[in-house]
Amino acid sequence: MARWSDLMKLSDFRSHRDFLDGFSGCYEIGYARGGYFSPKYVGRGENIWVRISSYMDKNKCHNDYILDKLSAERHNLWFRVLRTPRYHGLEARLQDRDGIGETGLYAWNKRVERSFLGA
Repeated sequence: MARWSDLMKLSDFRSHRDFLDGFSGCYEIGYARGGYFSPKYVGRGENIWVRISSYMDKNKCHNDYILDKLSAERHNLWFRVLRTPRYHGLEARLQDRDGIGETGLYAWNKRVERSFLGA
């Protein structure tokens, strides 16, 4: 059964290439303080390494919130990964379960992936 990885600092993603490259799954990006992780974004990718590395390139990063945080002089963004080949729909289920507010979105997500829930 798949489980969440330990937290990894987003700016140090290169040191985790062996764990990320070639694996599909879902990931959460957020803040870690006092041993507690507060996810702000959930995403999915066929190759998690490619997806996470896209956040480091301002020409490839699709999320303005994350790009702004990474561009700041001092940032404290962390991520964790759930490696699984059955990632289709997992992002939608995570948003459905853990989403925030009336729209069901994580704070930095721009849309809800409801299509995989049959809605």
